[in-house]
Amino acid sequence: MGAPPTSLIAISTTTATSDIAHGIYRSDRSAPKQKLVDQHLHPAFTVLIALVPAALGLWWGRDIVRHINDPTLPERLLAYRRRNGIVAGITSGVLAFTAIDRLGWSLPLLLFAKMAAAYPIRKTLHTETWSFGAYLSFFIRLLVALFGFWVLVSVMPFLAGRAGAADWIVAALLAIAAVAWNRSYPSLVRTLLRARPVQKPTLVSRFENLVKECGVGRVSLDQIDMRGGVLANAVALSSTNHPPVIITDTLVTRLDDDETIAILAHELAHIEHYNPRRLRTLNFITYTLIACGAVLAPLMRLAAPQALTVALLVWPVVLLVVMMFRVQHRQKHETASDLRAVALTGDSEALVRALTKLHVFARVPRRWETELERRSTHPSLARRIQAIRAASGTKPASLRESATFAAAGGAAAVTFHDDRLEWHEGSETTHTINYSQLMELRLHAHARGTLRLVAVDSQKRRWEMPIQRRSA
Repeated sequence: MGAPPTSLIAISTTTATSDIAHGIYRSDRSAPKQKLVDQHLHPAFTVLIALVPAALGLWWGRDIVRHINDPTLPERLLAYRRRNGIVAGITSGVLAFTAIDRLGWSLPLLLFAKMAAAYPIRKTLHTETWSFGAYLSFFIRLLVALFGFWVLVSVMPFLAGRAGAADWIVAALLAIAAVAWNRSYPSLVRTLLRARPVQKPTLVSRFENLVKECGVGRVSLDQIDMRGGVLANAVALSSTNHPPVIITDTLVTRLDDDETIAILAHELAHIEHYNPRRLRTLNFITYTLIACGAVLAPLMRLAAPQALTVALLVWPVVLLVVMMFRVQHRQKHETASDLRAVALTGDSEALVRALTKLHVFARVPRRWETELERRSTHPSLARRIQAIRAASGTKPASLRESATFAAAGGAAAVTFHDDRLEWHEGSETTHTINYSQLMELRLHAHARGTLRLVAVDSQKRRWEMPIQRRSA
């Protein structure tokens, strides 16, 4: 499988089971089962808890829909998604504490309910026409395609441990399945997502020319038909044997050929980066994890059965740490891939236009707060454009005249000039900040719906002012 795919979709997967938290893995298999957490809640309450994120998502989503034509919708959506994520995390913790032996069905229920709640909001935001069944089918297949392998590796020790004395046999079968999945990862993703070869001759011809220039061997170009859904994205699945680049039909239909080729060049840069040497290293790490996951339960049963429960709880954490290590330099690599795409195509502005459109389609803010951007696998759009234009020698756009914006219901105001901004606090105090000194300049949407303009300079000085809320 090698390198993780390039995608805007980020999904967190939590794996937990009841028997892990119960002390049943003992040297004396006839001993009575001891629960670490007593079960007090009726299953109906577990269901209600699992439905909380979906219910709140629907409730908060009403405000999102009301502001669908608001220019600050991306910032509102970001705040909405972050709130939803926090609620889902807290709810998962509550389920683990109060109903740990029901996580096998309560967490899937939570995820399914959240997806169901998101469906009407997505249809309104993106003018989608697909049915709920088609929507659900696509995103379930996407989850399995991108994260199923790691879920399998994370639960291998638990599944083997459930087999008792036959754990070696089960562990071996699971290891074989994981190795086969890793080796056939690109083809499995293409099958699950029902990708087919791109039929547009002009794109195929230009893409093949890029492949030859990169010298990466044979690379296929496939397309996913969204069938009424909207998802403008591309992914490169690096492999030692015939890696594919997969794009959605939304991207093909909404970008012009130059913009699409710029995105494809970016994906080819990923394949260039994950060369055979890097892939061999990543595969060695992956196969080591598979082997460790396979032998963990059998070895612990023989050597330290009393510590097996702890080992099974620690194993997913170990996987998470390894995965974080694998993507720790991902953001730098994304910037390098942007610059390589410009070198391959010779058209920096086509890439700028394409990235801008992708962010517009996905309703992603142009600028992010520093901490969010630091944790992200991708730079913000503003940072990407800045790096692309700096590398290509493109002169930054200039303001024809200064522009001043006043705070909502206050005396503060900000004036934008070509090289600086002036932050006015009343009639007497003015802060002049060169753009080169700015660490942040963005809109921030609070959970309660208020909007503020935020500026932070290199000395960590911070200014905020409320902006006028636009009526729906």
